[in-house]
Amino acid sequence: MFNIYIQYLIEEALGNVEDGVKVDGVVVKYVRFANDQAMVTNSNAGLQRILDALNTTLVEYGMKINIKRTKVMRMCKTGGKNVKIMIVGSRVEQVRQITYLLKCNH
Repeated sequence: MFNIYIQYLIEEALGNVEDGVKVDGVVVKYVRFANDQAMVTNSNAGLQRILDALNTTLVEYGMKINIKRTKVMRMCKTGGKNVKIMIVGSRVEQVRQITYLLKCNH
């Protein structure tokens, strides 16, 4: 039931957001797996816009993003630099790899 609800909220939140990553001509804004979501874009500003839109919609429904469990990871061929993403005045922690189901992904 949660997955159906969160799918609706994400689609409502990101319906007017143009940021994302083009894959075969289609703009992908997020990827969902199990009960997690990964927002994807090709710029820091784009990720900030996506998270701002998502947060605004969640607040309208009495929900909020858990800043302690939210992470940001930059992936690029040329090496990483710091990413500054904020949610309600708090900086999202940047990580080099993400552990998912006891497996490191990077």
